Amino acid sequence: MRDENIRTIRLKAIETAKAILEGKIGVIEGSRLMQGLLRQTEVSEDDSDLLSFMGIDSETDCLPVGKERQHWSAEALKEKDIEIDRCEKLYRETAREACMSIIERWKDTI
Repeated sequence: MRDENIRTIRLKAIETAKAILEGKIGVIEGSRLMQGLLRQTEVSEDDSDLLSFMGIDSETDCLPVGKERQHWSAEALKEKDIEIDRCEKLYRETAREACMSIIERWKDTI
């Protein structure tokens, strides 16, 4: 059962990676999701892909994305959106590389 669970999580990680690459999920929100998924797949704490997503999350943890935005005022979001846009561009290539690595790593195991 455990192997099946890891397989399911890897599939979700691949789907999330593809969504990030296709722009369906932003880099910041996607990094937060990927970090959680990778930790569940038993990758080591020094895994380069995990570290990439952890780094993006750490640098952007004060930025509201996804469902979290509903708890922020319109005025505050206006200011944060400028920083979100900057960070999305800044970290896009790092996220792209990690996403491609995840897809390549697990494409034959799911």
